Amino acid sequence: MLNIVRSDYSFEENYNTYLQLYENSEKIGYEGGMFRTLLNISELYMEKSQYEKALEFLGRIEDIPLSSENSYFSKIKSYQVKAFAFVKLGFFDEAFNSLEKAEELAKNLKGDLKHHNVGRIHHIRGGLYFEMEYPADSSINSIKRAITEYEKLSDKTLKERTLIEQYINLCGNYAEIEKYDSAIYYAHKAKAIESINKAAELYVDMNLGSVYYKTQQFDSAIYYYQNSKDLSILIGDLVAQQHIYETLFKIYDDLDDTENYKIYNKSYLAVTDSLNKISKSGVNRASESIKKEITTAFNQEKWKLKAVIGLVIFLGLIILFFTIKYFIKFYKVRKEKNILEDEVVQKDIEISEVRYQANQDAIKELVDLVKNNDPAFIARFKEVYNEWYSKINDMEPTLTTEELRFAAMLFMHFNTKDIARFTFVQAKTIQMKKYRLRKKLNIDSNVEISDWLNNI
Repeated sequence: MLNIVRSDYSFEENYNTYLQLYENSEKIGYEGGMFRTLLNISELYMEKSQYEKALEFLGRIEDIPLSSENSYFSKIKSYQVKAFAFVKLGFFDEAFNSLEKAEELAKNLKGDLKHHNVGRIHHIRGGLYFEMEYPADSSINSIKRAITEYEKLSDKTLKERTLIEQYINLCGNYAEIEKYDSAIYYAHKAKAIESINKAAELYVDMNLGSVYYKTQQFDSAIYYYQNSKDLSILIGDLVAQQHIYETLFKIYDDLDDTENYKIYNKSYLAVTDSLNKISKSGVNRASESIKKEITTAFNQEKWKLKAVIGLVIFLGLIILFFTIKYFIKFYKVRKEKNILEDEVVQKDIEISEVRYQANQDAIKELVDLVKNNDPAFIARFKEVYNEWYSKINDMEPTLTTEELRFAAMLFMHFNTKDIARFTFVQAKTIQMKKYRLRKKLNIDSNVEISDWLNNI
């Protein structure tokens, strides 16, 4: 709800737009517009770390009377944002007071709207306890209370997504206080939910690997870190790969496994270097540089290897023929193994980098097609997000091509004003399309439609 700010506008342009919308809403007595615009203005100030100004506009929301369920939801949201602002200013008592007010209001809601909001408040409270370094039980109890609320949700998609998130949080909290059995239990509860996505599964496996490493169960630690390595390569998460390779070479160092230590240490250094180069020069230049460095290092090792082999042959002629033969065979195997290790490391890095760049290029292409109102947008979108496109069709087979095109734009986080501008229609028309799509897909009014579509 809050993050609908135009990134291509300056702070002043966004601020003036929302202020004008607020004044217009106030003139006609439109409470929803008043709540929404004040929340957006406060969010602008939060992003600029001007927390006192954010609190000023959030305070104005308290003066607006509550007359509908949506009004309750907006005021609850304002108290949650106030809590974050107070934390940033170091006023922790005020932050907790804001969450208590939000919880009292949330109890007046009904159904999923109530359970989702009360659960989120407990989740935020648990985060505050953690940030303020309260005893771990305080944070854990808040997360468990959030889980109790989320388990009551009737919306299966929302229920499973929120439960996965909280199970992962509990796993991390229990690991922090060395209650490893509980950490493992909640990690497996997250993995047991069929709808868990690859990104969440990646971090569950990383948490399990960390727990087993801390308890010196090295075989299990290696198993889960190997799983997470494969997932990180699949989704192109180089940052996760860096952590995984670093932990694996430390595990093998503890086990005095020199060969695997070298493999994962080399992988860690290569990925770290790749990340550094991506941030400076882009994926393509980084890839070429890494290839060149690996080739140079390999050639240097090859010449060293030849020198050693020559020396062994020379010494072998003096000593024994069979000793010479043994060393020649030994170094040949070692050379082949080094080549294979380099190929594996390079292949993993190239796969991740290509996927990362391809994804960025595809998104830019889709954005350009939307801006030009190009009919080719939906066909290209279907190619890029084929799995999502199939899922939404299975959920509601009666969706028309135009409805699918509109849903795709919302999935990409285009806001009402942008869609209206790019498709040459009025904003009211887009709002009506949103309403009809919500009704057709049975999306709760408290859930941001773009977020719902991204969680399919």
